[in-house]
Amino acid sequence: MMNDVTLMSCASKVAPWCVAAALMLSPANLRAEVLEIGIGTQNTTTNTVTGGVVIKELGLLEKNLPKTGKYKDFQYKLNWQNATSGPPITNGMMANNIHIGMMGDYPLMVNGATGQNTNNPTQLVAIIAYNAFGGGNGIVVHKDSPFYELADLKGKNVSVPFGSAAHGMMLTSLQKKGLPPDFWSLVSQSPEVGSTNLQEKRIDAHGDFVPFAELLPFKGFARKIYDGAETKVPTFHGVTVRKDFAEKYPEIVTAYLKSLIEANEWVRKNPKLAAEKIEALGQFLRELGLSPNTVKTHLTAIFGALAARNRTEAVIKFQALARVDLRRDAR
Repeated sequence: MMNDVTLMSCASKVAPWCVAAALMLSPANLRAEVLEIGIGTQNTTTNTVTGGVVIKELGLLEKNLPKTGKYKDFQYKLNWQNATSGPPITNGMMANNIHIGMMGDYPLMVNGATGQNTNNPTQLVAIIAYNAFGGGNGIVVHKDSPFYELADLKGKNVSVPFGSAAHGMMLTSLQKKGLPPDFWSLVSQSPEVGSTNLQEKRIDAHGDFVPFAELLPFKGFARKIYDGAETKVPTFHGVTVRKDFAEKYPEIVTAYLKSLIEANEWVRKNPKLAAEKIEALGQFLRELGLSPNTVKTHLTAIFGALAARNRTEAVIKFQALARVDLRRDAR
């Protein structure tokens, strides 16, 4: 039979483990939940910058995520997933790895249809940017190419990211001109692959979305022969979410939308600071194939054209010119 000393000795050894077990089983720890939120962004698509990289770099979503009520003991893990076009984001959403995604109009339609067909419904919750005339998308050829208009590409090898806004623009361009789907030999290539193949003259033309249709000619090896504005069909970029995620966590979707609004307001109110911050990111510029020196060179050219000494003056003068144009259009 154990004496009192033995019992006290055993108790002293067991007590710490009991305390640890009690802490682990406390109500707070039992309720703790780690929620991973997958967010699909397109950091190289300028129309989606405020929906992704600006929110991320400013920490807006972390600030706005709900922390009371049923979310009181939540631990959030944000999984930012960058893609060069919409289809990879749709694939991630169908696999339930991405819950919030941003993309252009055509991939948004594909996203919705795919979600319905696979029992993974999604819903559009916001418009990030738009162009009333369809500008932003375009078709480019090598600068030494003998092709100068869409009709010249009959039977030629043309690439475009399938399922992208540019792909939709190219299909629309054929319809507008009454041309058959097999007018050209169309293959799917990402902006990076298509750009390289065009530069090395492995393809005859490449269709792409903003900013690549402007970027490739700017880099000196390409020439634009068709602009999306020629379709006269408005284009836009938006945000879509998995419907089951939105229904389960509506406050989180609201927090993202609030962050998006704040990101847009921040860029509008602080254009100089926004330009400097994006420039300072470095990675964003490298993904676009631009160096900070290149950006500074073109900013200097813009300052000269506007007779401005700095970015702040340039923004003010540009806004003044825009107001004049709006008044002229109103007349």
